[in-house]
Order: sequence, then structure tokens, then C-alpha cells
Amino acid sequence: MSNNLTAGIDIVEIERIQKAVDTWHDSFLNRVFTFGELEICHGSPARLAGRFAAKEAVLKALNPDIITCNWRDIEILASSSGRPLLKLHGKAVYEYNRKNIMSFDVSISHCQQYAVAMAVAQC
Repeated sequence: MSNNLTAGIDIVEIERIQKAVDTWHDSFLNRVFTFGELEICHGSPARLAGRFAAKEAVLKALNPDIITCNWRDIEILASSSGRPLLKLHGKAVYEYNRKNIMSFDVSISHCQQYAVAMAVAQC
């Protein structure tokens, strides 16, 4: 059994997510986020940006070659303590299993202008 780590990181301008919501409304939100994610974010651009960054970070840690993965295949919910809770679906599950990942950890943070997320997979 190997004990390799693979990581991904992403940073997103919160204003960029706000502009996407303002421009494309529900079509953007429903294409990128699951119902559970939208409930957690309560329309907050900072929270949406954090989850967007987390999806990108997870994708990078899984395999950047699967860019065709549906955004909703990577779902960032929250545990009862508020810690990001990762749920994978579709192609993301396939890649998780293919890489023999044992665990995945995600962290999200934001300030007034940016949201950043890091994902670490243990294989």
C-alpha cells in the first residue's frame, strides 16, 4: 500500500462569481452547484466562490485531464461543524476509485475579494 499525497489548490475572485450569477442567474447556479450546495450558500457570493474554488481544487487533485467532468459531480457540502464535506458523483467517483484514493480533505477560506480552497487526496 502506498502512502502518496496529491493536492490541488484554486483561488477565485468573488466578484467573478457574482457577475456570473448576475448574468446567467439560475442557469449558472444550477449548472455548477447542487441543490445541497445552494442551500448551504444562501446566495452568498463568497460561499459560492469558495465552493467553486473547492471543486477546482478537487478536480486538480483527482486528475486535471478529466476537465470534462460535470461540475455537479464534485459536491462540497458541510459537516455539522461546518467543515467542508466532499461527495463525489459520476466521473469523479470513477477517478477516485481508479487512483485508489483512501481519503480526501478539503479546506476553504475567503476574504473580501478572494476565495481559496485546497484539496488533498491520500492514495
